[in-house]
Amino acid sequence: MYRKSLGFVSALAVMMTLLVTAPAGAHTVNVSDTTRTDWFGKGPSGANVGAIVRDPSGRGEYVWTDAKGDQRQVSPIGATGEITREADLTRFSVTADATNLYFQT
Repeated sequence: MYRKSLGFVSALAVMMTLLVTAPAGAHTVNVSDTTRTDWFGKGPSGANVGAIVRDPSGRGEYVWTDAKGDQRQVSPIGATGEITREADLTRFSVTADATNLYFQT
């Protein structure tokens, strides 16, 4: 009897969660140009934080803001540390439409 009650309560909790969640809306990005004009999300001001940013029409982007200067330093024999100087990712955005997934760094 306990298992049936637990199963019923679990199923009810899942259904209630599905009913109260808001629909997610994303947007199409023009990939033929290299500008950031299609991306509206500015992202969080703090380091190592991600957020879903929405515009007034409800379209959204996930934006991750990373700390500056925390890239992994690769220093093979004879290298001066310049190999990974330009590999520090400071911001990462993701959105999608019905058929594509878009990334911006």
